[in-house]
Amino acid sequence: MTTFTLKILRDTVLQQKLLPLEELADQEKHSVPAGTEFPIHSYLQVVDHLRFTLEHHTIAGCSIWYVNADDIQLLKDGGIVQTLEHPAQRGHGTSELCRRPPIIWEPSPNFSSRNGTPIRRIILHCTATNSLATVLSWFRHPDCQVSAHYVVARDGKIYQMVRDSEKAWHAYGENADSIGIEHVADVHEQLSPLQEHSTIALIRWLMAEYRIPSYAITGHRFSPSHPGDITCPHHLFGDETEEALRRWITRNLA
Repeated sequence: MTTFTLKILRDTVLQQKLLPLEELADQEKHSVPAGTEFPIHSYLQVVDHLRFTLEHHTIAGCSIWYVNADDIQLLKDGGIVQTLEHPAQRGHGTSELCRRPPIIWEPSPNFSSRNGTPIRRIILHCTATNSLATVLSWFRHPDCQVSAHYVVARDGKIYQMVRDSEKAWHAYGENADSIGIEHVADVHEQLSPLQEHSTIALIRWLMAEYRIPSYAITGHRFSPSHPGDITCPHHLFGDETEEALRRWITRNLA
């Protein structure tokens, strides 16, 4: 008989419902410390959480809970289950070589098929507004015909809007083989410290997951189909030059 064990890697909160923590009643959430282990009967991946059923006992009278997949390790018959598939990665990707940072799933209807084209590069963007709500709302609108795979907010939170396996509409003529990452910022702003930390973690994971070399990371205006016709990613990486972007990539990703 297969035995599953759920190990808590860092202090986290179990949830009875998949809602923001602030919307849950006290009895619907339960704090657990790192190192805690639970024998579980079954589990199901739900977006970026794991829904699990406890094997022999309950917590606060409940046997079914949700937990953030980034905060746990799943063991099967004593061995580590290496990858819990995130729906954003379904259909693409290699074994996990670098830990995926926490990601919030905010789906956009604006995407199409890659038609089997492999992911080969990453294109970096600036939203030209520092309003996260505006960016998410715009990318979720079916009439805008624009999207990106990821949006990195000023506070460092990462939102995914299109699955990696699908084609986001972020750089005309360049979408089929690329991952598009938008950074929330005004045209005169550079990356905030938290934003920079998160985008480095995200890009490093994508580089490992899809074997993307650092030279295959570029800014929107420096991609082959857009030489000189746009200014994105503006001042995110310092000067509005490819040299400034390449220095940032060399310093943080090479």
